[in-house]
Amino acid sequence: RSSYYSRTSGGIIDMGATIGTSRVELYCNFNNNTYTALNSPNYATLGVNNSLGLYIGNRTTSTKQELFKNGVSLNISTDTSTTINSIPIYLFGRNLNGVVDNFSTKQCAFSSIGDGLTDTDASNLYNLVQNYQTSLNRAV
Repeated sequence: RSSYYSRTSGGIIDMGATIGTSRVELYCNFNNNTYTALNSPNYATLGVNNSLGLYIGNRTTSTKQELFKNGVSLNISTDTSTTINSIPIYLFGRNLNGVVDNFSTKQCAFSSIGDGLTDTDASNLYNLVQNYQTSLNRAV
């Protein structure tokens, strides 16, 4: 699972790594779409008009990849996961076979990487992060 809380729109890749066709990436708004690829050559894609808020790219099984925006599941992709080698995942860009590319210019207020979440856990994570952002007067 990867998550990214963006306070601004735009940018390219918000976090990720790619080795050949195996990807761990999260793009919150690239050409008016949001993409996530988690141990997969394929993306779960969502049409969006901005990248404000919390995006979560989630994989809970070897054949299910899910994309959340602000705690709500918006797309499920049924593809088979691939094995990705140990490679650093970059924030504000992508590690493409050891080279940084596609830098993001967005304001990141929160980011995380971890195990897959249930739908309830994803909603709870959004609520916790949103409440935290609100308490800091930087929620979107």
